[in-house]
Amino acid sequence: MSRKPDQPINPPSIQDQLRPGLRLLPWNSPDGKPCYVSPAPDGCDGFVSDMADNVEAIQLRIGEELLLHTRKMLDDPCVPHREFRYASVRLSEALRDAVRIAHSRGARLEQGHPNT
Repeated sequence: MSRKPDQPINPPSIQDQLRPGLRLLPWNSPDGKPCYVSPAPDGCDGFVSDMADNVEAIQLRIGEELLLHTRKMLDDPCVPHREFRYASVRLSEALRDAVRIAHSRGARLEQGHPNT
């Protein structure tokens, strides 16, 4: 897997991306920077937070499906190495997404956000 020239070799940790009072969204800006949303003053979730909830649910579902698929691959001795490598890359992406979601939700729990 090749690295894009503008990608950092060691990207910042998820913990370093958290900002007090802001929700870390499950996507980055076009230039690769983390995106955030501020909670509404009335405590209700807005459109962006609802969209983020939906994206997180999709990301977690994809991770579950990848995990099930990979488990089946492990039971098949004829699966080519190339397919395992591809599955490993996708699992790595799914794990990155799940860790980001966990940190974002954990930070909101610490801030006392009721809808986490």
